[in-house]
Amino acid sequence: MNATQRNVTGAENWVAVKGGAADVIVEARTAPNNTLEEWEQIVWSGDTGEPVPGQPNHRRLSRAVSRKFQIEASLGGVDHHVKVWIIWAQLKFLTQGARPPNAAPFDSSTEADVDQLGAVTYESLTSSVIDEATGALVRNMSAAGKVVPVATLSPKGIHAVVHAGWGFERTVRAHEWMDSSQRRMDTAWIRDTSKSAYLRLTPDLDDRIYDLDAPNIRWGQWSFETYNNFQQWIEWNNQKCSDPAFWHWQARWRLHADPKQQIILNDLGTGNITLPSRQFFTVLSRFELNGTRTIPGGESTEATVTLHQKAPPDGVVVTVTSDHPEEVSSQSSVGLSAGQDRVTFAIATRPIDSDLNFRLAATVFGPRDMKHAGGTLKAAQISKLLIPKRTPAKKKGTTATIVLTGRAGPHTQIKLNNPLPPIEAQPGTVDVPSGATQVEFKYDTGDVSGDTSGSIVATLNGSVATAWTTVEK
Repeated sequence: MNATQRNVTGAENWVAVKGGAADVIVEARTAPNNTLEEWEQIVWSGDTGEPVPGQPNHRRLSRAVSRKFQIEASLGGVDHHVKVWIIWAQLKFLTQGARPPNAAPFDSSTEADVDQLGAVTYESLTSSVIDEATGALVRNMSAAGKVVPVATLSPKGIHAVVHAGWGFERTVRAHEWMDSSQRRMDTAWIRDTSKSAYLRLTPDLDDRIYDLDAPNIRWGQWSFETYNNFQQWIEWNNQKCSDPAFWHWQARWRLHADPKQQIILNDLGTGNITLPSRQFFTVLSRFELNGTRTIPGGESTEATVTLHQKAPPDGVVVTVTSDHPEEVSSQSSVGLSAGQDRVTFAIATRPIDSDLNFRLAATVFGPRDMKHAGGTLKAAQISKLLIPKRTPAKKKGTTATIVLTGRAGPHTQIKLNNPLPPIEAQPGTVDVPSGATQVEFKYDTGDVSGDTSGSIVATLNGSVATAWTTVEK
């Protein structure tokens, strides 16, 4: 017969797995001769199944459905019977509520309710996040998909007959990325069967056996994302004894000083999902100023951030900061839409009194993925000093003009001197209005005995300009 007593309790019990091309054949043997003449006298009763043509001592029992057959054969006042169990299992995944008491316990963790099923988030004791702005450790959160797969065995009462031989099998396909690098990209199902500590394979009084799983986050420096499809089935004596059933778990973690902002996806459920072909998180590849790194104060420029890959469907927000925000600034955050891998934005500057080295920082996740771009903000310098070519002697208040490269800062002051009398600038220094690109001042001339050359020298931030005029008699 296509049934077995391996891992079966009770001499009258035989077991076969549902399905398959061949039915179970029950054979009756007769005494004293076990001949056709004796077989034709057998009286079959109970779940008699179907006769086998030409073999009256055989009966055919179908394996099409899971059930128990009890078949009896009588001959000459002697009765014998056997029970044939056609076994099967139905899988169900518990993803919420409490862990069933007959399932294995979860490992100890920091969760308040260790037996709670579902997509749970809890504080990790094995990993921490450094808030590099303050140098302090902050709480790091973990995520797990806690599930109890339950197989209900049939027919009812099989727990009393089949105590052993059960197997809870599992395979997985996973796509994972850590810190913008691909960590895993399964192209086939990979065996992922639980360790024995998480299995309860002796059927309970409700004809159930149990598995236990809790896949969880593995942290990176700034991001980790994992997407997992699971396939499970039951085996008995190494034969498949259920249809495959499916569940999934997916989660995303990112570096963030606020623990509530670290886990942005934690999903556990039945059925499989479409595993993404590219990662959700991305980090900066480059951050640079466009054009020259030397910028006149008060002028604007542009900068470009480039991502490691194209932005995901939800887009990416890049945070931009300046080490001198009063003098060099931009919008505090720059958004990239789905599919973009770079964006250019404006950098504004203010006029300054002296040269300033500045540094801009751009980041998606914080200090650990930060990129920098810097340059020099140039203070205004003197371009030209303009005075009349001829100036009458003993004239007061002649106007001269100083032209700047760039714009004057809030406290820009030009020094004047006149090394060749008879010219005297009034006053000896000139205060330039903030943002101005030129300024006027007055000078006087003294008495001369004949036409005489005179000069004025102006200095600002290392730049020097000299202008000449002929003082006429």
